[in-house]
Amino acid sequence: MIILGSGTKKGDDIYNRDISNHMDGFCYVIDGATPLFNDNLFSNTSDVYEYMKWLKNNITNKRSIEGNFIAAIKKSNLKISNIEKYSEYELPTFTIAAVKEENKKYFLYVLCDSLISILYKNGEIKNIYDNRFEKFKKRWANKIEKIDKLVISEDDKTNMKLSIWKEYRKYANKKNGYPVGSTDFNSIKSGILLDVLKEDVDSILICTDGFFNALGFPNEKWYFDKEVLASKIKSINYPDDITYILLK
Repeated sequence: MIILGSGTKKGDDIYNRDISNHMDGFCYVIDGATPLFNDNLFSNTSDVYEYMKWLKNNITNKRSIEGNFIAAIKKSNLKISNIEKYSEYELPTFTIAAVKEENKKYFLYVLCDSLISILYKNGEIKNIYDNRFEKFKKRWANKIEKIDKLVISEDDKTNMKLSIWKEYRKYANKKNGYPVGSTDFNSIKSGILLDVLKEDVDSILICTDGFFNALGFPNEKWYFDKEVLASKIKSINYPDDITYILLK
């Protein structure tokens, strides 16, 4: 596994809640979900921001992909006093895209709305995306659309939408809800795990949703050109954090 390029760009918020790392034979990006409830339950800055830092410090490559993340969650949770008194949805949630190299294969893992894109040697591009969250959000689309049509300020629209967003955040990892990474280590078991033969792959791009929402889903070879990619990200202004790793 050779890392061709990587980077992160903060959006409009005070904190960049994305994290990423690449180590021998393993790399990942993780997007800390926007906090919708009290973001200072256990920190003076931002619970999501601090938890993402703890995860990054605790993620190693000593186990399987899932095992790496489960071990990191267990260790990070030790820093939250009386964690059992909080509901899962009140605590940080996050999305993941990760690649692990083993022998002749790449093992690929996605959970919620981060992305893995593969450029095969034959020129084919395949996007691996966990669309279960998107399907879940469609249940609430009518309510959001009604708010968007109101002749009121954007701030007022956002405040009205917040109650809806809070309501569907409560469905995180629940029956009839959607899978997402959380302080419950069992959430990791809901991810999508695939594998591909290394000999078939030219390049792999992993990224958070800020990347593909700003630049689109990869469908051309320039997405796998480290110079072009870095230039486009540098030039773009987008409200969400943008994080990616490009590997070969």
